Amino acid sequence: RSHPENYEAKVYLAEILHRKDNERARHLANDVVQNSLNPELLRIAAKVHKFHFLSEAISTLKKAISLCGDYYLLYYDLGICYMDLLDRGFKGNREEIVEEAIGCMKRALEANPESMFSQLKLAKLYGERCQLYEEEVYLGVMEALPTASKRCQQSFYIHWGDFLIRKKGQRQAALRAYEACLEVPGDHPLERKQLEQRLKELARVFHFEGETEQERVVRRLLHEMEAKHQGVPSAGIASASRNHP
Repeated sequence: RSHPENYEAKVYLAEILHRKDNERARHLANDVVQNSLNPELLRIAAKVHKFHFLSEAISTLKKAISLCGDYYLLYYDLGICYMDLLDRGFKGNREEIVEEAIGCMKRALEANPESMFSQLKLAKLYGERCQLYEEEVYLGVMEALPTASKRCQQSFYIHWGDFLIRKKGQRQAALRAYEACLEVPGDHPLERKQLEQRLKELARVFHFEGETEQERVVRRLLHEMEAKHQGVPSAGIASASRNHP
């Protein structure tokens, strides 16, 4: 209260509050957007708005880009907002939003060519146009995988598995990709949540198709995943898997 101009404190408080008190979080984020010229603080404010007000997040990121046009994360986040619009069933010109998102990811890569996350999102966007483009990007990323961070590796296998099952209908190949993701060391909450979701979806598909053995394999992977998260040693995971088909 004694430092109302402390926009850094306000935006971080908004980030903490957005799940518990969205109205207050939004008020704090709006204050930052209206008064701060710090691109990073504006980027965080956009994250707060993104959960409920994508249009405000987009306008905030555009303001930040006008202040700092070479900060790749601003373009990346803006591209993600456009992708969220598409995922939420955007009613307008879908192709136009795809083009905007592709442009953002390309700018992000111009500023930071090593960003694997930008490459993966760009691949997914290219898939809106042509499956072959999407596959080419993934194959290119695959070559750089050994030197990528563990989190990037996990994210790649999730994207690759999604592509295999949704664009090619290759459930078994997708399962191998998800298995490879699980084998990458490190517990990254977002990727863990995404992988768990994919495996549960795949288990439902195998169950519906009557592929009992494959469903059992997926259920075992889910069990291994939970054990890994709980810190059970690998030998313990193997033993637990055998006892819980």
